[in-house]
Amino acid sequence: MVATLALHAYHGRLAARFAAAGIEDADGEARLLLCHVLGCSFSRFFLEADRPVGAAEYRVLEEAARRRLDREPLAYILGSREFYGRDFTVTPAVLIPRPETELLVEQAVAWWRAMPAAGGRILDCGTGSGAIAVTLALELAACSVYAVDVAADALAVAAGNARRHRAEIVPVRADLRRLPFAAGAFRCIVANLPYIPSGEIAGLMPEVAGFEPRLALDGGPTGTELFSEIFPGLDAALVGGGGMFFEIGHDQEDFFHGFFRARPGYHACRVLRDYAGLPRLVQVLKR
Repeated sequence: MVATLALHAYHGRLAARFAAAGIEDADGEARLLLCHVLGCSFSRFFLEADRPVGAAEYRVLEEAARRRLDREPLAYILGSREFYGRDFTVTPAVLIPRPETELLVEQAVAWWRAMPAAGGRILDCGTGSGAIAVTLALELAACSVYAVDVAADALAVAAGNARRHRAEIVPVRADLRRLPFAAGAFRCIVANLPYIPSGEIAGLMPEVAGFEPRLALDGGPTGTELFSEIFPGLDAALVGGGGMFFEIGHDQEDFFHGFFRARPGYHACRVLRDYAGLPRLVQVLKR
């Protein structure tokens, strides 16, 4: 009976199971999972919608469906996530790249291109999958991008993504609180640091709380402690006239305005909003 179940019928049943489990975009996720397991494009999926699902295919599909119904993120099951128009390998060792983080890249790229002098170094602090570092290296060919993370398994993913996209980055394993760089080594620092308050992580979506690495989520009791701890190192590494760009939590805007008002070495602090209209990105310049 399994072997005679048509592809479109299996898709419908899987989408219904996903919806019953509370998965958003159940129909789209079911289709993505089918195309991934069957190794076909969306167009081929529709063209072959009436063909039967084979017994071997069914077993693989059911195992993948079980993982998703257990609320494992689809990106980990598929092994990739799109970012800035490119596919990046992701594993449970790294945070899954979000569309909001593309804003960080957009602003850093725009600022860099507006600078009168070409070349220089960019630091991606807490690189994870390397999505930011690789994208900057590809978008800004005249720069050198250093990708720092404390986790060796995350750096391995970042290095693999660099090879995949033929991007030149310099992976560096280091504690973010003790960055191993000379003073003024970078013209630009970008960071998607952990900024979720420790006590809020358990209440996040099960895909996040149960599967994504806590090290990439936990920013301390208020979510801003990690940034405060590593800022002296970031400050030392950033050259005068350089720019710093980093993500923040939606309720941390006032903290960061106050943080940089208290530091006369910085100016032009801007908090930009994401696609949902929430404060998400700080852009600040060093005098």
